[in-house]
Amino acid sequence: MKTTSDMPCIISFLAPGMGQLIKQHFVKTIIVWLLIAGLYLFNRYYQPDIHIIYFAGFIIWAINVYDAYNGTKDINISND
Repeated sequence: MKTTSDMPCIISFLAPGMGQLIKQHFVKTIIVWLLIAGLYLFNRYYQPDIHIIYFAGFIIWAINVYDAYNGTKDINISND
């Protein structure tokens, strides 16, 4: 079955980790969710400079979307 790379990428763009969940990469999904929860808790209890949290969140989000797009390409290659 050929999977399109657009759907997991778009869903990861809107909700981090969900693209990996659609692709059935459960470990990656849990890692992304734990990183986001860790950032939230770190910001909540230690209240560092807010720009660092936004930058770290953006990096996690960008890597998540990139992985959702490229991970689907790997699945398509192995299914051919």
